Amino acid sequence: MDKERWAKIAVEMQEHIDALERIAKREKLDLVSITLLGMPKDIYSTETDVLYAEGAYHYESNLGTDKKLTLSVNRDRYRTCIRT
Repeated sequence: MDKERWAKIAVEMQEHIDALERIAKREKLDLVSITLLGMPKDIYSTETDVLYAEGAYHYESNLGTDKKLTLSVNRDRYRTCIRT
Protein backbone atom coordinates (compact mmCIF):
# COMPACT_ATOMS: atom_id res chain seq x y z
CA MET A 1 0.00 0.00 0.00
CA ASP A 2 1.28 3.46 -0.82
CA LYS A 3 -0.18 6.92 -0.22
CA GLU A 4 -1.58 7.31 -3.74
CA ARG A 5 -3.28 3.91 -3.72
CA TRP A 6 -4.78 4.61 -0.29
CA ALA A 7 -6.02 8.03 -1.48
CA LYS A 8 -7.82 6.40 -4.42
CA ILE A 9 -9.39 3.73 -2.18
CA ALA A 10 -10.42 6.23 0.51
CA VAL A 11 -12.14 8.53 -2.00
CA GLU A 12 -14.07 5.62 -3.54
CA MET A 13 -15.08 4.28 -0.11
CA GLN A 14 -16.21 7.72 1.06
CA GLU A 15 -18.91 7.84 -1.60
CA HIS A 16 -20.48 4.73 -0.07
CA ILE A 17 -20.01 6.03 3.48
CA ASP A 18 -21.80 9.23 2.47
CA ALA A 19 -24.73 7.15 1.18
CA LEU A 20 -24.90 5.28 4.50
CA GLU A 21 -24.82 8.61 6.34
CA ARG A 22 -27.79 9.85 4.30
CA ILE A 23 -29.76 6.71 5.27
CA ALA A 24 -28.85 7.13 8.95
CA LYS A 25 -29.94 10.79 8.92
CA ARG A 26 -33.17 10.02 7.07
CA GLU A 27 -34.05 7.27 9.56
CA LYS A 28 -32.84 9.38 12.52
CA LEU A 29 -30.33 6.76 13.68
CA ASP A 30 -28.01 8.04 16.39
CA LEU A 31 -25.22 5.47 16.64
CA VAL A 32 -24.42 3.09 13.80
CA SER A 33 -21.26 0.98 13.62
CA ILE A 34 -20.32 -0.85 10.42
CA THR A 35 -17.53 -3.39 10.13
CA LEU A 36 -16.14 -5.08 7.05
CA LEU A 37 -13.89 -8.04 7.71
CA GLY A 38 -11.78 -9.53 4.91
CA MET A 39 -9.78 -12.75 4.78
CA PRO A 40 -6.53 -13.61 2.94
CA LYS A 41 -6.63 -13.95 -0.86
CA ASP A 42 -6.41 -17.75 -0.94
CA ILE A 43 -9.70 -18.05 0.97
CA TYR A 44 -10.97 -14.55 0.29
CA SER A 45 -14.39 -13.72 1.51
CA THR A 46 -15.94 -10.92 3.50
CA GLU A 47 -18.28 -10.60 6.42
CA THR A 48 -20.16 -7.43 7.27
CA ASP A 49 -21.66 -6.49 10.58
CA VAL A 50 -23.92 -3.49 11.20
CA LEU A 51 -24.80 -2.52 14.76
CA TYR A 52 -27.33 0.09 15.83
CA ALA A 53 -27.97 0.98 19.45
CA GLU A 54 -31.17 2.63 20.64
CA GLY A 55 -31.52 2.75 24.40
CA ALA A 56 -31.37 -0.77 25.81
CA TYR A 57 -31.91 -2.30 22.35
CA HIS A 58 -29.06 -3.32 20.09
CA TYR A 59 -30.02 -4.10 16.51
CA GLU A 60 -27.63 -6.12 14.37
CA SER A 61 -27.45 -7.35 10.81
CA ASN A 62 -24.66 -9.74 9.93
CA LEU A 63 -23.82 -11.06 6.49
CA GLY A 64 -21.57 -14.07 6.96
CA THR A 65 -19.17 -15.67 4.55
CA ASP A 66 -21.96 -18.17 3.80
CA LYS A 67 -24.03 -15.24 2.40
CA LYS A 68 -26.69 -15.65 5.11
CA LEU A 69 -28.01 -12.32 6.38
CA THR A 70 -28.97 -12.67 10.03
CA LEU A 71 -31.02 -10.00 11.81
CA SER A 72 -31.22 -9.81 15.58
CA VAL A 73 -32.23 -7.59 18.48
CA ASN A 74 -30.18 -7.94 21.65
CA ARG A 75 -28.52 -11.04 20.15
CA ASP A 76 -31.95 -12.71 19.70
CA ARG A 77 -32.04 -13.82 16.05
CA TYR A 78 -35.41 -13.28 14.46
CA ARG A 79 -34.73 -13.58 10.74
CA THR A 80 -32.17 -15.21 8.46
CA CYS A 81 -32.24 -15.04 4.71
CA ILE A 82 -29.91 -16.04 1.90
CA ARG A 83 -28.43 -13.17 -0.06
CA THR A 84 -27.68 -13.92 -3.69
